[in-house]
Amino acid sequence: MSTPSAIFELIRALPLFNGISYSDLQSLVGEIPFEFEKFAPGEVIMEARESNTTLRFILSGRVRSIIRNASDRMRLSYILEGPSVIAPDFVFGRNTRVPMEAVADTAVSIVKLSKTDLVRLLQKSDIFLFNYLNIVSAYAQKGIDGVISLTGGQLEERIAFWLITLTPIDAREILLQSKHRDLYTLFGVQRSSFISTLDSLKAQGLIDYDGRGISVTDRKGLRDLLLTADWSTREEDSLSVIPTDAI
Repeated sequence: MSTPSAIFELIRALPLFNGISYSDLQSLVGEIPFEFEKFAPGEVIMEARESNTTLRFILSGRVRSIIRNASDRMRLSYILEGPSVIAPDFVFGRNTRVPMEAVADTAVSIVKLSKTDLVRLLQKSDIFLFNYLNIVSAYAQKGIDGVISLTGGQLEERIAFWLITLTPIDAREILLQSKHRDLYTLFGVQRSSFISTLDSLKAQGLIDYDGRGISVTDRKGLRDLLLTADWSTREEDSLSVIPTDAI
């Protein structure tokens, strides 16, 4: 069984608590109710379309997040490993229904903060406020450029940005399961161009693929591909700025 000091160190490793001292955290535990939960492998932590009324942090273990389209013909999954956070960008706003299902891939320990207690925490220190704003910004800043990349730019970059936009920065074992026909239709290209692009990405060590889908072998490499793209030479992307710390 974990000791209180060990649990405190796990909490301090979470992105929201970056820069918080051990003594400050001890004081907070007495003021803010932290809810701890454990999940066995295969147990559902969060249902897709569930209203996200709490902020969930992964203290330890591996969580598989799964995003499906309405017909279930496309399914993207990835692993988050503690310390990490699940869907922080769906706690506030008009739409708090999460698009993904979160399932324990191994034994998982979670700590939760209600929306009300999260607000109280953010009001206690600028450190919490800045940490949370950085977390949410890292998710939010990908959206506009992700849409632009689907309509302009080289196909390699469009595929890369699509995968980057749908996954958090600490995602591992990213797997997109879909028939190739559905994917090259999505990107509006011929099958030959699509397969040629996949071959190029695979040769660069960024992905692997087969008839059932695409697996990402180097997410950082996909990110670097986008950051080195010459966007300024393309008229349709002349206003696009890729936020380096958001992807």
